[in-house]
Amino acid sequence: MSQKNYSRERQLFKITWLKLFSKHYQHQLQQLLGSGSRTMASSGHVEKVRILNKDTIHIGYDLQDHIIDQLITTEKSSTYVIITDSNIVKKGYLDSYLTKFQSKLNNDQRVLSYVVSPGEANKTRETKAKIEDYLLSKGCTRDTVILAIGGGAIGDMIGFGAATFM
Repeated sequence: MSQKNYSRERQLFKITWLKLFSKHYQHQLQQLLGSGSRTMASSGHVEKVRILNKDTIHIGYDLQDHIIDQLITTEKSSTYVIITDSNIVKKGYLDSYLTKFQSKLNNDQRVLSYVVSPGEANKTRETKAKIEDYLLSKGCTRDTVILAIGGGAIGDMIGFGAATFM
């Protein structure tokens, strides 16, 4: 993808891909990084992967505050939308994100959320349409920032939805 097309895509709709790893995956991630490289020995430590000269992927454990701070600082918007699945909601992560987000936003900014059913079987046109209908009903525009929290199905579906919205 050329730099011009990449910039155009960013203008059409901002989306930040951030991967969250639970304590369960920390050991696996350290193995992937190798014993001689930097490790995530403590909660909140962040490994960053550069793509097109920008720290695009942030990897770590217990990163809620980091993710929120990064989004608010680097992706200025009047509206942030967290899209996740019901498994994440059951674990309490959505409520935690919403509370922390709300405490850091200005009065002219807002955070919304949308919950979908989990799993590959729900990566459908119907689900995509429901998400788009929700975004439109809430007055979301091209400058809306979407945070996808979940596994591969959420990342795939929300990434595609964000790329085609507006």
